[in-house]
Amino acid sequence: MADRHPAWGKLAIMRKYLAPEKDFDWVVWTDCDTFFMNHEIPLAALFTRPDLVVTEDGNMLNTVFFAMRPTDWNRKFIERAF
Repeated sequence: MADRHPAWGKLAIMRKYLAPEKDFDWVVWTDCDTFFMNHEIPLAALFTRPDLVVTEDGNMLNTVFFAMRPTDWNRKFIERAF
């Protein structure tokens, strides 16, 4: 990881906690500058149907906030991205 920007550490941490031997319903990354604008929507509403919740910034993935269920698809996605 020494040859990569520190932001890649987010994916390394997600990869670690998405491992099959871990027992989590969701693994969530959020930066310290994440804020929620609509307090009428409960956070749990984000995690009802999808297996992956991500944010975007214009036309690119923004890793300020993302959440994943520990599925095979998500593990492969993180592995390919990393």
